[in-house]
Amino acid sequence: FLFSREKRFWIGNHLLELVREDNVKDGDNAQGLRAEAWSDPWYGVYVFSDFSSQDDHGSASLERTDDVHMLRGTRRYGDSGSYLGATYLRKNYGVVSDNFGKQFNQVMSVDCLWVTNLGDLSAQYAESVVPSEDLGDDHWSFSHWHRGKLGAWMEAAIPRDAAVKAELRNFSVGNHSIGHYTLNMNYWRLGPDFRNYQGGDATNEVGYSFDTYYLIPQRAITYSLGWGRKHRVDRYVYSYEENGNPLLTNDPKQWLNQNLYIEFINGFKFSLSHNRYDDNWQGVDYKHHDWFAELIVENRLAWLKTQFKIKDWNTRFEKRIYGLETTLNLSSQWKWYNRFMVASDAIEARSMLYTQLQYRPHENLELFLSYGPEGYGDWGELVNDKDFESGGRMRDEYKLTLKTWF
Repeated sequence: FLFSREKRFWIGNHLLELVREDNVKDGDNAQGLRAEAWSDPWYGVYVFSDFSSQDDHGSASLERTDDVHMLRGTRRYGDSGSYLGATYLRKNYGVVSDNFGKQFNQVMSVDCLWVTNLGDLSAQYAESVVPSEDLGDDHWSFSHWHRGKLGAWMEAAIPRDAAVKAELRNFSVGNHSIGHYTLNMNYWRLGPDFRNYQGGDATNEVGYSFDTYYLIPQRAITYSLGWGRKHRVDRYVYSYEENGNPLLTNDPKQWLNQNLYIEFINGFKFSLSHNRYDDNWQGVDYKHHDWFAELIVENRLAWLKTQFKIKDWNTRFEKRIYGLETTLNLSSQWKWYNRFMVASDAIEARSMLYTQLQYRPHENLELFLSYGPEGYGDWGELVNDKDFESGGRMRDEYKLTLKTWF
């Protein structure tokens, strides 16, 4: 079918972000064609998107506007969800002239998903072509298999204009006696010359990570652990020694996240987290250690959430942030909402208060009277609110809101 200014660009889920809607919809102005065909177990879809906003009142032809072609086919195996798939993407851009052809970015990809009783294993491989950037014509090579380390062989074998990602998800073992253990693992390598104008812009990166969850038997306790590491594929010169020798780095980054979540009787929920992020940028180490604690209590009369965070623990940038959020049910029509936050560091301490009286006499009528800065800590982000953390302060703001609908 034909479409105009509609979101018709979904062609399937990908490990690599091959399609990002914002990159193919021409700011909600795209016009195009979408066609689907299926005959179990086969499925195919083709999407053409023309960047119509570049048409100058009819003076521009189809060849003078950017356009995107997306083609995908899959073959399903069984009823578990396992499949093999292939994707072709091409974006044409630039103005056609007598001595310079239209520029384009082309991505070809194959992917698979294998679903088992223990977990799901998926992988995807993609190569890109951008003639205007003259990135070379590299291909997969098995000639370096003799290298002893798998990582060294992968680095030598995978083309510079290719991207690969593999994932093991929901690998679960255990029972009610020993508890349940779940593991997720990822590996990705985005070549330095890989380009994808239709999707994510990540490139020149290799990394791996894992996340685990353990449900303690016969207790409402969950322990989670996540660890990962990534760095640039190509190193670069960031400085020089006194003797003129270059100093190289690939900007390695490493993170560790731990969380303990406990549920108690009578509506009590407690969470304790430790997050560590080590970043090396241009040869300088930056270490970030954060501690976080949260307690939530809920019953018919009230709801309460309190949070405490230590950011950049044990450094000169250390901050301590406390947040409290409450809702009190005064009656069936009246509620009283409050949000209080305090932040302190080596220089100063700051605080803010936001309070709101809510009145709902009918299903289609609401009346709110509030005091204080509304933006700090909204959406449940109390101690993680960047605006307040970086220097937010209390302000005298009064607001009366009346809402009704028919």
